[in-house]
Formats: sequence, C-alpha cells, structure tokens
Amino acid sequence: MTLHSTWADIFSGEKRQNWEAWKKACADAGEKEVADYWTDCAECSGCVHIDGDWCTFANLPCTVNPVLTVKANIIGMACCGSAYTPAQLELAFEEDICSSW
Repeated sequence: MTLHSTWADIFSGEKRQNWEAWKKACADAGEKEVADYWTDCAECSGCVHIDGDWCTFANLPCTVNPVLTVKANIIGMACCGSAYTPAQLELAFEEDICSSW
C-alpha cells in the first residue's frame, strides 16, 4: 500500500491488513494527519462493533462508508449508522451482597 492507494486497492484481498499498511504508509510519508482524519471514530464511540478504528459488523474501517466513501471520497460510518449498538455497562455485584437476598 502507498499513501495514494485507491479504495479499491485498499479493500481488495485482506482488507484490515491493507488498511493497517495504508496507515503505516501515511505515517512513513509524514502524512499522519491524513491517517488521523480517516481513523477518527468519534461517531462509533461506545459501539459494541468497534475494534480500534475497525467496524467488525461491516468489516471496514469505521469511517469508510461503502457508498459515500468509495464513490465520493466522503468520510462516513461503515455501517451507515444502522448497526450502531451501544455497549452496555456491566454491573459487578459482590458475592456477599447477592447471597443475602
């Protein structure tokens, strides 16, 4: 992957591996802010499907919308927002509290 790889290049074959290679190419070329822009996953914050900057639901980077990004180079949500599922907070109860009920 190079800094100027196309979306088709990045998402052919091993998508996540290619994505990581593209981000590294950006850093190596001194264009870290480009990678930072495309990895700002604020819209997906708290979703159960987020894994770093990757959407496990859509199997795409969180900011790469399959329509908007590929056709118009516009940042978006990989799942188009339809699969956003907030992670639930896990409540931890101490054993002695629960056993007294």
